[in-house]
Amino acid sequence: MHFFAMSISRWFLLLPKNSQMLITKLVGLAVWLAVSGSRKNMMIKNIRKTLHVTECEAYKIGKASITRFGGILTDLLKYPRFSKKNIKNFVDFQGLENLEKALSYGRGVVMVTGHLGNWELLGAALAYQGFPMVAVTRRQRNRSFDSFINVFRHIPDGGTVLYKDNLRAVIRALRKNKIPLIFIDVDGHDTGIFVEFFNQWASTPPGAAVLARMCGCPIVPAFISQVPNGKHHIIIEAPVWIDKSIDKKMAIYDTIQRLSSILEKHICCSPSEWFWLQDRWRTKPANKNQ
Repeated sequence: MHFFAMSISRWFLLLPKNSQMLITKLVGLAVWLAVSGSRKNMMIKNIRKTLHVTECEAYKIGKASITRFGGILTDLLKYPRFSKKNIKNFVDFQGLENLEKALSYGRGVVMVTGHLGNWELLGAALAYQGFPMVAVTRRQRNRSFDSFINVFRHIPDGGTVLYKDNLRAVIRALRKNKIPLIFIDVDGHDTGIFVEFFNQWASTPPGAAVLARMCGCPIVPAFISQVPNGKHHIIIEAPVWIDKSIDKKMAIYDTIQRLSSILEKHICCSPSEWFWLQDRWRTKPANKNQ
């Protein structure tokens, strides 16, 4: 798979910029056409309910949210060309001092983000900047595609990929003062905790807060979005510390609610860059007052 992935990357990088842009658009359109009508309807319904927009506006936001996958995939192919010297030609950074401060405690850092912008590039760009990033991800149903993406995730120096079910490895990474990157905007199903997300109860994985409390490390929210000139912009928020002076359950709830509110703020700034195709509010609380 490594040879196959790198061969595609080399071929893509040899193309003129206009051809690269055309392929990006075609891949995005192909992804849009591959999505079933029922999934699109679910997505548009959630956008209307969440953002209080018209059906036409929701359709535009939803389509932009899906077709941008062309850019996410073709950006992966550019990873071999990135380096610490040139990464700032592609990505702007805001708040690097927040991450440096969080690392200075020597306890590791739990970085949290959402499926906003080119989330794959978020961790990679920081790794190219020399930060010890660890991608914590779930296995793709298509194992070949999973292997394909992992080839590029390992390209940055020290790039590490861990699966969500390997908790011990994530804890070891924190103890080595590394930075696991965890997503907090997926349906937590029955094991999640319910917090308010766009004024709706959303089952949310508590793992980021649990890890931070267990290891005594800070949590740093970070997000990426694309700006009009084509570059990507990364914002790194100030460290969040979990309150260990209060009940464990309440501390985890308060932290996840705070992080979800921060994520919500960033989605509102770039709604078409969030992954609306997931049914974020699928799991309902048994008690509406929960």
